[in-house]
Amino acid sequence: MTPPATSRLNELSQRFTALLFARFSELERHVVAPRDFQHDGDLYIEFPCPFPTELQWPLCIWTERGREVSIGLDACHTHFTCSRDAVESDIFAEALAFLDDIFAERIVVISFVSDGRLAGSSFHPPEEIEAEIAQTPPGILVRVRSWRGTYLRDHAA
Repeated sequence: MTPPATSRLNELSQRFTALLFARFSELERHVVAPRDFQHDGDLYIEFPCPFPTELQWPLCIWTERGREVSIGLDACHTHFTCSRDAVESDIFAEALAFLDDIFAERIVVISFVSDGRLAGSSFHPPEEIEAEIAQTPPGILVRVRSWRGTYLRDHAA
């Protein structure tokens, strides 16, 4: 399958992909058509993790409405929004640095599962894993996932 043409992306998506692909060229072949929540011209990338990490969802990178870059891994995602007060280049740099942190495992995903359903998730540095587990109420499953699987663990509180 040929990836959608990046020339059809909106201006923000084109500017961001130029920086993204210059830094992470392997992501270019993972561009897919925009999802239902997006507009034509928005970027969507699904990059399956090449490591045995038990991630439930791939690394996803997308743009929305020509003013936001979002990054998701496993059960968590975050937004980098270009507002009137924000400088676009700073937002892009922040998003790219966040990807660096994911790939280098300076960021992990901690998810909380209650009665078999996702109850919440967030990104944390690995040194916060034990504190997050210690603060979890009984009956909650804590799932820790990282890009290379170094911090892979499940803990039933």
